[in-house]
Amino acid sequence: MARIEKLTPEQEARMPEIRDKWIEIGLNTERANKPEAEEGIRKALKAAGYDQDEVEFIWVTSPLEGAKKVRDLCEGYAFPVYGPFEAGWLAFYDFFGEVCGLKDVVAPLDGLMQAAQNAGLWWPILDEDTNEIQVVVTDRPTAIHLDDQNRLHCTDGPALAYEDGFGIYIVNGVEVPQDIVEDRSSITTDRILNERNAEVRRIMMELKGEENFIKEIGGDPFQEDDFGKLWRVGMGEDEPLVMCEVVCPSTGRKYFLRVPPNIMTCQAGLAWSGGFEVADDYQPLVET
Repeated sequence: MARIEKLTPEQEARMPEIRDKWIEIGLNTERANKPEAEEGIRKALKAAGYDQDEVEFIWVTSPLEGAKKVRDLCEGYAFPVYGPFEAGWLAFYDFFGEVCGLKDVVAPLDGLMQAAQNAGLWWPILDEDTNEIQVVVTDRPTAIHLDDQNRLHCTDGPALAYEDGFGIYIVNGVEVPQDIVEDRSSITTDRILNERNAEVRRIMMELKGEENFIKEIGGDPFQEDDFGKLWRVGMGEDEPLVMCEVVCPSTGRKYFLRVPPNIMTCQAGLAWSGGFEVADDYQPLVET
């Protein structure tokens, strides 16, 4: 077999096709095609050296239900096969098999690919005494929510939801506690300040609102000048929260603007927001 040193222009042109195919597979929320999934799992098991005539399939609605079932069926730990959640690397091999003429090379993965296209996670469980295999298989999620960067994201419910009510709460690609999404009153200033995970702390701040956080903390501003007040709140090992509080001259409303942590005056913060490199250059004649 000739070694592939470089892709041809025709092969490169088909990359988006395979990419989009597997993105669609990974985001599919239709109900599982059980016969196709079971056939794919049998192929995958055979490729791994398990060629039992009888395989018992146990279908469940979610990964949580699946994990509980696996716990009931075996004493040890059974490693899951992540199915459509492994679309990234399966797409890589599918490309070389489908586009580059290496179908025979990637053939051992055909079963994994077929199962991934037709169901969710699955756990193979081998009984070493009887040599029998049971496979716990989950259905696909009923909903998958993404942000504009294609990260799992939802601020009013689970980003990944299943038919039995199980869900995973994720904001901007960061897994967070369920209650901070479904009950914003649970996000107190003390909870934010005591949260040790910097990413979760940032999400809490966003959901609560930085202005609300500043108002609840109270105290005195770090600095004040003719342009407004500069608030600075230490956030443990994370960078401090620094915000300019300004008053709209036409409406009298207060506004809060987050600025970089190196800002030391309100004027410098407003200059930064306006694109000025030197704080003293920010001298507006009229503010609206």
